[in-house]
Amino acid sequence: MPDQFTKTTSRSWIQRIVGSLIGALVGLGLFLASFVLFTWNEGRSIRRIQSLEEGKEIVQSISSDKIDRSKQGALVYTIGNVVAEKPVHDELFDIEGPFLKLRRTVEMLQWKEQSQSKTEKKLGGKEETQTTYTYTQTWSSKRIPSEQFQKTQGHENPKSMEYQTRYFASPKITFGRFFLTPEFLEQIQSYRDLPLQSSDYEKLDPSLKSIFSVRNGNYYTGNPQSPSIGDYRVQFSVIDSKEVSVVGKQNGAIIEPFQTRSGALSLLQEGTVGVEQMFEKAHRDNTGLTWLIRLGGLIMMWFGLALILGPLKTFGDVVPFIGSLLGAGIVLCTGLISIALSLITISIAWLVYRPTLGLSLLLIAGFSIWMLITHTKRKNLQA
Repeated sequence: MPDQFTKTTSRSWIQRIVGSLIGALVGLGLFLASFVLFTWNEGRSIRRIQSLEEGKEIVQSISSDKIDRSKQGALVYTIGNVVAEKPVHDELFDIEGPFLKLRRTVEMLQWKEQSQSKTEKKLGGKEETQTTYTYTQTWSSKRIPSEQFQKTQGHENPKSMEYQTRYFASPKITFGRFFLTPEFLEQIQSYRDLPLQSSDYEKLDPSLKSIFSVRNGNYYTGNPQSPSIGDYRVQFSVIDSKEVSVVGKQNGAIIEPFQTRSGALSLLQEGTVGVEQMFEKAHRDNTGLTWLIRLGGLIMMWFGLALILGPLKTFGDVVPFIGSLLGAGIVLCTGLISIALSLITISIAWLVYRPTLGLSLLLIAGFSIWMLITHTKRKNLQA
């Protein structure tokens, strides 16, 4: 049977009016912040495109097996093996090996609270909400604050985690005859699991050996087959030496980010990848990030406008049917307004760099505004 309980709360119409007015102020903040987000994102995207286009024009190919002094200060493209010259070491659990990186993932079995609510509007504007809280046990790498649960009794988590997730890197990593700066090494993220063996357990400090045991390639405290709240699970994963393709600035024996007129350039892909393909992928990544942030800005603007107009819906909720109609109208109108304003903001930023795209977006924004006006007039005629 699920570990859960249901709590019923209610708010009067006056309380909802006050709440919606506060929400309108929050909505105004979100609405204004969305313009800041759009402006920053378009500027970031344009600068990234300019940086990639500049880099593609001047990049030169070199060999990673020798240092060509004539390429000093130039933007270079090369392929080579990233190798850990010195082993990486987790001193606490005495895990060591010839890896580029070592990750120790520590999880603790804890209580987790989930909630599901159902709200019903009453005649007169009152609102009644039934919330069901469900409690389950889960492995988590961060402490879950059980003191914030609705029902803390019987669901207490430890107040701290004695062991923590940690990341380690080899103290000496080479790339052919070169060294890569952290901006490049951070882009290597292809971890693989490192199953623990009985020999690893034998190397543990006696104080840890009395607490942990090995099962399924991981360390566990307590009984791994029937863990209790507060028990730990420790897993390890590593990144091996590998071949990578790099675009960056040659500075002596160091490959570091290249400073273009529009920003820093530091590209890395695992395996043998052509320079054209590397720049194409960087463009795709930039486009994907740009649209993701645009979507976030649109949702922020839409939600903010809906909150600003929220008091109208709350006033209409005196008769739930009228409130629902107002709510649907607010969602539709604010959605169209948000799309139009988003496109206008984006197009203004792009008019300078991509006039054709900027004008196209302005036309789409104008069409959205026309649709909104037409819809409003039609509603007025029907009324």
